[in-house]
Amino acid sequence: MTSDSVGIQNVNDSILPDFAKDVNLPANILIDKSKIIFGDFNADQYEDFASVVKNLDNGFHGVLIVHNNDKLEYFLFGAGDEINGMKDLDWIDIFEIIPKGEIIAPTLVDSETGDIIGPDENQQFRLLGNGIFMHIEEASGGGILYWTGEKYEWCHIE
Repeated sequence: MTSDSVGIQNVNDSILPDFAKDVNLPANILIDKSKIIFGDFNADQYEDFASVVKNLDNGFHGVLIVHNNDKLEYFLFGAGDEINGMKDLDWIDIFEIIPKGEIIAPTLVDSETGDIIGPDENQQFRLLGNGIFMHIEEASGGGILYWTGEKYEWCHIE
């Protein structure tokens, strides 16, 4: 991370929205100020916070989501915790919001050759809340973090 990062332990920093300042966030992660988005990720009609972060203990990168509700809850993906077989999301160049209601289909890949066949329309679904699109710039690979109504899931997109 660069100087565009700030320690979460400094909850008074202007990076965090007011609703996130009371959440007991881990003190060992840095927020990447260049990769912050706001959206209704859990489909409750309130704008939530998401950012790429770095775990200071292990050097791994991940994604932090803080819900804007009275539960004072957050979710951390990567940064040492596994999501879809990945513990380090250091490859995220593009970090964008996807509109709620959009229809998403995971990428279908040939298991023998590894060739991309196209979208798997048999597995498509509609986003309940805003999705979080993550991708590698100028390469294939990435995915979408999305809310199922109960938890966050990962959808692989090429």
